Amino acid sequence: MRISISLIPFRPITLSAVISLILTISFLAPAWAQQADRERIIITATRTEELVDRVPASVTVLTRKEIDLLPATTLQGLLENVSGIMVHDLYGNGAQASADFRGNSHGRATAVLVDGRKVNRPGSQAVDWNLIPLENVERIEIVKGGSAGVIYGDSAVSAVINIITRGAVAGEGVWNLDGMVGNQGETVGSVSVGGTDGRMLYYLFARMAKAGGYRENGGGEARDLNIRLTDNFMENYYFGFEYIYHKDEQDVPGPLTAAELSADRTQAGSAPVKSGFDVSTYGFTLGEVMSQERLVEVQYYVEDVQNDAEGSGYAKDNGLLTTRTILKMVYGSDEHAFTAGLDIIEHDEDTAIQDSGVDTDLSLTKKETGYYINDSYSFSDSMVLQAGYRKAEAEYDFSISGTCAGGPLDKQGSLKVEEKAYNLGMAYVYGEGSRFYTNYTHGFRFPSTHEIMDPCTGAFYRLKTEVSETKEVGLVHTFGGGTNIRATYFTGQVDDEVIMDGSGPAQESTKRSGYELGFSYGLMEGMALDVNYVKTDAEITSGAYGGSQVPLVPEQAASASLSARFGSLTFVFQGRWTDNRIMAGDLANSEPDMSEYVTLNGKMSYDFQGGIFYIGVNNIMEEEYLAYADTGSGSPVYYPAPGRWYYAGIRMAL
Repeated sequence: MRISISLIPFRPITLSAVISLILTISFLAPAWAQQADRERIIITATRTEELVDRVPASVTVLTRKEIDLLPATTLQGLLENVSGIMVHDLYGNGAQASADFRGNSHGRATAVLVDGRKVNRPGSQAVDWNLIPLENVERIEIVKGGSAGVIYGDSAVSAVINIITRGAVAGEGVWNLDGMVGNQGETVGSVSVGGTDGRMLYYLFARMAKAGGYRENGGGEARDLNIRLTDNFMENYYFGFEYIYHKDEQDVPGPLTAAELSADRTQAGSAPVKSGFDVSTYGFTLGEVMSQERLVEVQYYVEDVQNDAEGSGYAKDNGLLTTRTILKMVYGSDEHAFTAGLDIIEHDEDTAIQDSGVDTDLSLTKKETGYYINDSYSFSDSMVLQAGYRKAEAEYDFSISGTCAGGPLDKQGSLKVEEKAYNLGMAYVYGEGSRFYTNYTHGFRFPSTHEIMDPCTGAFYRLKTEVSETKEVGLVHTFGGGTNIRATYFTGQVDDEVIMDGSGPAQESTKRSGYELGFSYGLMEGMALDVNYVKTDAEITSGAYGGSQVPLVPEQAASASLSARFGSLTFVFQGRWTDNRIMAGDLANSEPDMSEYVTLNGKMSYDFQGGIFYIGVNNIMEEEYLAYADTGSGSPVYYPAPGRWYYAGIRMAL
């Protein structure tokens, strides 16, 4: 089990932080030792089943059992305590949140998948975490670094997060019921059932949620539905259908000025907005299983998103239609795990904006095509070499009409970019649960449609593709008895990284390097400790801001998890320390930093026949800190993080 804290920052920290960390450790006593990675099989690294020890990268796996015990009620809250990740959740509701690895920010360098299908929106490369209810998650696989960039292409530069839903492993014929309440008006209820009649697999998930929010005008409601059917209609052939529906209405409180933050951090800002999403996704899968190691599969998914937002003097109506066609071929043998594939993504976006002096209609299209090959070759039982290559291109077209600042607009434009990715990695297993790994990756990120086009002025920016080169070397050594140590060093450079400086996008070079240290220790039967520390140096290395630190990246971060199991009771506590961060947009590093903070979350779970009851408290010490801050349009604005929050719930299998 890999959860996190840091106990050894390499420079002095405040006395309160030291005391908080000591309290964190003295409270904690883990109930389960981290299961050895060698016992886990993942599919994310190569799109085929692979033992974790044979993957040339740093890998984290969270199972459903672990998810049930951890003090988190949302996916972004769960990821927040994974070593090496920084989550920025502006309003605490997942609608505007990003998960960033190894010195990257705004989620642009992390590929997020659901059942192996990328869900980053082509327009912004952001992820709406509300579309992925934690109750519907069976397992999470995280491959850090860019080693999976060949497989998943655009944006898979710093990490790949693959969220495997319960529907992907349905077949038990069991009803699952989930319910939760919180002290800020939260109520969540969901039901799922999956099973098989021998030929047909079926799965149904439905959920309703309501939140009051920790800030004024911060509540919302959501409904989710997921239906999945798979028919093994011939001996070696299968056909699958999936339908996903999500609808939510969010009250967005907006940012606060310094004066508003000081007066009352829970109040709404001066420009609150109401936002709504209506998302329908349907997909088809056809595959042939030629043997246990050989497979051909094609997927076709269509996502239709309708988004509207309105506030004082502001209105936005946004429609997105994205189709994804994925062809995957797998060939396995005793020595090889070979995969090849073709991805085609077509994205259409229509946006109408009405604001002060602005009345525009924008149409954007993006078509991305890529193909790849990847092979993991086993020289022996202990050594694996992985190599791969991808070639991709993207074409953009846009048109905009209307008025801006009283003047007419009528513009059209187009852009075509192409790039390649390749990687070479090696894993050497030298003992039971012990391995050494290293990899080199050349990756890329295509410009998002939101970066190349300003919907107000009609300005069109002919941006280049961001190109990255990363190197990683790591070690996991297991002593036995639930004890191991972990160390990873990473370094990389990005050329033509998009930097937003308030006057539009610029492209500069950046460099990121650092290391991750961690250990797991089995204190005694039913008790374990897991500790992680991350040091990151993220610097802009060219242009007007050369020498400045990349915003939003803490130089140091640490987290720890302890749990203790006493019969049917399990107690889990997680502590996290995050160093100072430069606020978004402060490329000159001239504004005051966002201050360091320490948080402590706890949860008690009680197992009974067929279910689990739990109560939890997040931010036990009621630390006041910032989830996010931005230089804004001249004056900084702030997004306060939630205070102490209580919740309770029950999960049952019938």
